[in-house]
Amino acid sequence: MNPRKLKIFSQNVRKNKILTDIILETNKMSFDIIFLQEPLRYLRRYEPSHSNPKGNPIYGAPLYPEWISSLATTTTLKTSQELSLI
Repeated sequence: MNPRKLKIFSQNVRKNKILTDIILETNKMSFDIIFLQEPLRYLRRYEPSHSNPKGNPIYGAPLYPEWISSLATTTTLKTSQELSLI
C-alpha cells in the first residue's frame, strides 16, 4: 500500500482578495491544505439582537466552492490571523 503524502501550502496574503483568489485557483490540484495568514474578512450579515436594533455584525471569509474553510464567523473579531482551507 502506498500512503499518500499530505501537501501543505502557507502564505501571508495581507488581506488581498486578488492574491487569495490566485493562490487558491493555481494550487487547488497541487495542495491538500492551504493556510492563509491575514485573510480578507468582510461583513456577511447582521444577526438579530435584543440590545442592538440594527443587529450584531457577522464577519467571515470569502467562500470558495473547491475548498472547505475553517475560519469561524464571529461577532467580536473583524480580523483573523489565519484561514485554513481543505
